[in-house]
Amino acid sequence: MQGRACGVLVPYLPGCFSAGDTLEEAYVNAREAILSHLEALIDEGAAIPARGMPEQRSGYPQYAGWLWGLVEAPNVPALKKSVRINISLP
Repeated sequence: MQGRACGVLVPYLPGCFSAGDTLEEAYVNAREAILSHLEALIDEGAAIPARGMPEQRSGYPQYAGWLWGLVEAPNVPALKKSVRINISLP
């Protein structure tokens, strides 16, 4: 797409957005934005919003005509969960 970019909005994470020169690049960048956003929420001690599916929001008038997609991302809260370990040193 010459002279255009694809914007991405993640409605389940308010304030999380991304873009790319192509749709493929926009999806890659969206994944990075989601991971960064979730890590920031965890670091701040903020609540993580529940996951949602496109069909839950696709009927809303503010999203009329939008293209919906799914971005696979790891479960960041589970990855950042503290684990207690005991260490013995001489």
